[in-house]
Amino acid sequence: MDRSTPFQELYARCVADDDEAAWTELIRRFDPWVATVAHNALRLLDAGRAGIEEVQDLRQETWYRLLRGNRR
Repeated sequence: MDRSTPFQELYARCVADDDEAAWTELIRRFDPWVATVAHNALRLLDAGRAGIEEVQDLRQETWYRLLRGNRR
């Protein structure tokens, strides 16, 4: 699995095969985006909750729910 793998193939490998390398690449590509969205959501909802710990918690919860939700 490398950086040139198209998203559709990467996603299919994550879901169908539970491919650890595919998950690693998916997280590498999208974790910065997930962290940014978490920060912006917390900032908009409650400016006092947009600290680093809260953003990290929401980021981890997002990935956890993806994995727990049978990767859907």
